[in-house]
Amino acid sequence: NKKEHQQKLLSIDINQKLGVCHACIEQGNWKSAIYLIERLPLYLAMWSQKLVDSLCRLIHYTIEPLYRHLAPRGTKPSISSSLSTPQCHTYDDLLNLQVMKMLYTLGPQINSDPLLFCKLVRIGKAYFKETIPHSSPSIEG
Repeated sequence: NKKEHQQKLLSIDINQKLGVCHACIEQGNWKSAIYLIERLPLYLAMWSQKLVDSLCRLIHYTIEPLYRHLAPRGTKPSISSSLSTPQCHTYDDLLNLQVMKMLYTLGPQINSDPLLFCKLVRIGKAYFKETIPHSSPSIEG
């Protein structure tokens, strides 16, 4: 019974703060959403599966152009272009456009979207491949 009561308190239908955060993320208004989320206890907002799903969709949308450049043969995006968040076109944009902050906010809940995790791993792999000089591995006896 106590667990059900806690679940109700974390529902975006009952908790107005979470509801507003959800609405902001759904509209792509990351600045307002993070302003509210930072005033909540750490990871509280990400206990709501609706918020997790919305933030994952926002991250998908934000990294789409960069990922599309790296994996042009992948699936076509099914993400709304009506979001107000700018998209990443370079690796620097990952930091400048708050994607890393989004990932930090998402935290361990990234496990709910394996496709997003794979995209991020591919972007990371491509980044290191481009920025770290290739050196032949030497085997020492």
